[in-house]
Amino acid sequence: MPARKLDKERDGDRLGIWWTRRRVIAGVVAMLLAGLSLPASAGSGTSLTWTETGSLNQARWLATATLLQSGDVLLVGGTDGNKSLAGAELYDPQTGQWTPTGSLALDRLDHVAALLPDGDVLVAGGTSLSLGSRSFSTEIYSPTTGTWHTGPDMNYPHSAAAVATLPDGRVLVAGGATSDVPRVPGVEEMDASPTAGGPSELYDPTTNTWQVTGRMLQSDQWLQSVVLPDGRVLVGCGNDPGDFEIYNPGADPTTGLTGLWQLTALDPHLRTHCAMSLLPDGRVLVVGGDNHTYVPSVPQEFSWSPSGTITIGGGNVSTVGGEVLASIYDPVANTWTDTAPLPAPRVAPLSVRLADGRVLVLGGTQGQDLTSTEVYTPSTGTWTSGGSLLVGRNDPIATLLTSGQVLVTGGGLPSSNLVGTPLAESEIGTP
Repeated sequence: MPARKLDKERDGDRLGIWWTRRRVIAGVVAMLLAGLSLPASAGSGTSLTWTETGSLNQARWLATATLLQSGDVLLVGGTDGNKSLAGAELYDPQTGQWTPTGSLALDRLDHVAALLPDGDVLVAGGTSLSLGSRSFSTEIYSPTTGTWHTGPDMNYPHSAAAVATLPDGRVLVAGGATSDVPRVPGVEEMDASPTAGGPSELYDPTTNTWQVTGRMLQSDQWLQSVVLPDGRVLVGCGNDPGDFEIYNPGADPTTGLTGLWQLTALDPHLRTHCAMSLLPDGRVLVVGGDNHTYVPSVPQEFSWSPSGTITIGGGNVSTVGGEVLASIYDPVANTWTDTAPLPAPRVAPLSVRLADGRVLVLGGTQGQDLTSTEVYTPSTGTWTSGGSLLVGRNDPIATLLTSGQVLVTGGGLPSSNLVGTPLAESEIGTP
């Protein structure tokens, strides 16, 4: 059996059911931004106070949020429950209001967004329900003009991928639902998930070009990413149980090759649909998700080698359900260590590192959308209440503002048929 190809979910191979599955990484950019150095004036109280702020002009789910250099927040695309959206809105923290801004040329959901060094915003890939396909296309937003212009096409039509801005300003897009063949000019590819390893590529804003880089070792979707202090990128919390990989943009000391991926030590809890945040000391907090357990059909050995090979005899992996486990991954030692568990289980939660180094965990489901939030204090390894959201949300978007407050918006309120109703309500959490 191939490494970690255990009970793997094949999400994304049918269009129009995106919001019935568990999550797009709508908040991945906001989570990365939470690792920036921010004013220490945000305070260090044990809880947050949640208050209503301006509502979106368009209710949306599976959108992306990007904190601009001005301190405003750009919200792009998503779905209204019936179609994918091309519209975009700006949130002004000073007025607490959302204002429509220039629209994308192509409607899309499950796309990725990244802030570029010059302050522009790159939006790439995703799924366009009007086209009925995933997209290679990219668009770049200029905050100074409030308009979009066409960017260069990617080599693969990534949807529900991981995104990370490297220290040198390049943007990594990795994995997701994608075609396993290079781009054919003028053709939008459909379905066909990769058979071995998700493709990844780099956008260089200085040359306005995409370059294919090393393939991931596993095919995975709904990924999250964290940029580590040494410039490498940890990617995980997708559909593949226990699949965490590290991308190294630098040269491998043995081969001299650049852009290689390496599997981390195996996550002992085989989690999927979890959340992760970079801690101040460079380690990574991984929380919640679906816990999977290995059920052998006969006694056997379970081993991992530095090359990334996992040896398992017969048996299968089964989903246990919502998980309270919280673990810390040390990228230097390549080890996993459990820390205090979450007070309540959460599937598909969202985590944001606060300005004082604590980690806020919100969202997720456990039979119902949770309004409760939790705060993890790294210095004590303990959890405290983060206060209650005003609205329970599935797949909300959370952005750490320059004030140290947390903006939560969008997401969905599930209905009996699981398709749900996108939300326009927004709220602010003040530490």
